[in-house]
Amino acid sequence: MKLLLGIYCILSLAACTYVTALIEPEEEPITEHQPTPHNKEVTTDNNNDENHNSESLRDMEKPEDKCTSSSTLEKGEFPLFLPEQKIVVTRIIKDCVTFSGEKGFEKDSPWMAMGIPCTGGGGKIDIKGHRYSPKLVSFIFATDCAMQPSVISEVKNIGQKSLGLTEKAQLLAYNPFVVQYWEIPGLQDADVGFTVDLRSIESKQRVWKNFLENDPIPVLLYGRENAWVIGGKFYYIQGEIVRTGDLSFRIDVKEVKALDDQNSNKLRQTAKL
Repeated sequence: MKLLLGIYCILSLAACTYVTALIEPEEEPITEHQPTPHNKEVTTDNNNDENHNSESLRDMEKPEDKCTSSSTLEKGEFPLFLPEQKIVVTRIIKDCVTFSGEKGFEKDSPWMAMGIPCTGGGGKIDIKGHRYSPKLVSFIFATDCAMQPSVISEVKNIGQKSLGLTEKAQLLAYNPFVVQYWEIPGLQDADVGFTVDLRSIESKQRVWKNFLENDPIPVLLYGRENAWVIGGKFYYIQGEIVRTGDLSFRIDVKEVKALDDQNSNKLRQTAKL
């Protein structure tokens, strides 16, 4: 009886094992999915497109710097003499600071300039007495003497090219300089008025003679703009009188500065202004 029971158990266990093997599926090995080379290229191109779009968006969102500056403008000092253009910038109204932290002025700011008579030539020479032995020689710096530039449109163009201003920047004034006092360095010749006179013996003999041989005459001019402006200053101009004809001249300007309060008061006392 025990023998039969054992045989039954062995046969039953083998049958269960066989049935289980038929029912349970064989497990497949799990492998990691790898993208194809084509998928890699597409992903890279998409990333490049996204970066390009991001850079373009940043450029579109970056605001325009409406402030202009240069090594000259950053000082913020006036008058600002532009020797090549031969004009004096007396004021730019609206100051500002650029995105990079430099001091400057708004590109559409109103501004003012001053011209210097006889920089365009056409200055008149008046001689009293003989040409080679004169009693008096006068160089007339009248406000109607040609300035360079002489046309307002040229002055505006200078503002755009040299100062970085826009077409909207209004030129409020372009006034001539008025000579109120003058002197010739190294000589006794000096006086009030807009006529530079050679009176001393040395100036009439040596300076005038050299001038006829085309040597320039150094001169210092003092005065102000030919208009009333807020905060109007006295200016000092260092230049040379250059012969352009038998009885004509021009002035080549070397330097323009504003006088401080102390020197302005001295000028008023000396010239009785």
